[in-house]
Amino acid sequence: MHPGRTRSRSSRANRRYDRLDTATGTLAFTDVDLSDTHTVSKSAPTFAWSGGSLSTMQQMDWASASTLALTKTDSTGTGTGSIGFTYSAVDKTFDFLAAERRSPSLTM
Repeated sequence: MHPGRTRSRSSRANRRYDRLDTATGTLAFTDVDLSDTHTVSKSAPTFAWSGGSLSTMQQMDWASASTLALTKTDSTGTGTGSIGFTYSAVDKTFDFLAAERRSPSLTM
């Protein structure tokens, strides 16, 4: 450590606490009509927990602390397309699951 610098253990913990947990993936599709064009849209997420129901506040917290980005590769002209997705949420959003040892699932 350099003179005059201090490091707080709690600031390191807060950085981890506020970091994003991210899941990515791709959904592939085919269309035999090569002239078709497709659109991609998203709606409000629905969250489900295997340990029971989530409160309205938990649902709102998860929705406000998370993002979903979609990227489309259309099948027009090729017959094969895909939708890439990236879902991110602030790490602390899932802390209540640690006590229950449960995993959340996201339905899109």
